[in-house]
Amino acid sequence: MSVRAELARFLTELDSHRVRLESLARQESGEVREEVRAASDQLLAAREELRMQQQELEAAQAAAVVTGADYDRAFSETAVACLRTNPQGLIVAANPAARELLTWPLVSWSRRPLPIHFTLPTRPMVRSLISRARRYTGHVAGDAMLQRSFNAGTPVRLAAVGDAATGTLRWAVMTLATEVSGT
Repeated sequence: MSVRAELARFLTELDSHRVRLESLARQESGEVREEVRAASDQLLAAREELRMQQQELEAAQAAAVVTGADYDRAFSETAVACLRTNPQGLIVAANPAARELLTWPLVSWSRRPLPIHFTLPTRPMVRSLISRARRYTGHVAGDAMLQRSFNAGTPVRLAAVGDAATGTLRWAVMTLATEVSGT
């Protein structure tokens, strides 16, 4: 089971316990009710902290993929969606995970500009990453919404770094953990 799935399951259980405690506390005296409310607030704060740590971990993982020395070897073997673009953002190579992820629009992913795969509101951010990745020596990262259909998207984290040896940009695209609703 993946860390994301385990975290989502844990947060769901945590929310369920919190709701049950609040329900039971409504039947109790004011002091017990206030104690449960304080514990519930602490659980919500801990939940948010876990979510933020998960986002930081995903950002670090994406950066590690594109900056790793074995990127070329891992390109075809990893489950992470990896691709290469030319300096203008035109996709020149994609591993199997990226080909599966980049299925919208329903035309071939090959030789298409990377931003076209994202929702209109997030395309400027993707273009900005392309521009920054070709200018900077370190990696750049950001979040965007991958277009999955006419009215649905998938939140992803993008990380990119320029590859001076090939004149291309190396990319990792990682789907973000879906938000577990806090009730």
